[in-house]
Amino acid sequence: MVKGDGGEGNADMKKGRPKLRGTKKGRITIAISGDLVRRVERMAQSEGRSRSDYIERVLEQAVSQDEVAVKALSDPTVGRALINTFSDPAVLQGLAKAIAADLDDDQLRLFDQKVNQILGTPDRAKGGKS
Repeated sequence: MVKGDGGEGNADMKKGRPKLRGTKKGRITIAISGDLVRRVERMAQSEGRSRSDYIERVLEQAVSQDEVAVKALSDPTVGRALINTFSDPAVLQGLAKAIAADLDDDQLRLFDQKVNQILGTPDRAKGGKS
């Protein structure tokens, strides 16, 4: 549900894009786990923010990071270089060790699938060429 946009947002929500004008904020209704609500409330309180302000800040950061990643992966040169580099299990294991993480084979395959999904390239695990 989108409110605060003169009513036009409801029609646009069918397309997945609410129209918001100026600095007016849109409203959404979501369902999340009770545990996550409690964690959000604790974090918001620790920062002296309202729950809404905290969620808006966290979403802004996450969406901005996702946009940068998708843009980089969508660039033909950068995307191909990243795929070729990070699809190598030895490289991933080296990075995992550098950040004190232990990636198992399933996690490595999942990473490879996600990157290939973003780039729209064949999945190496399924025998595709990239």
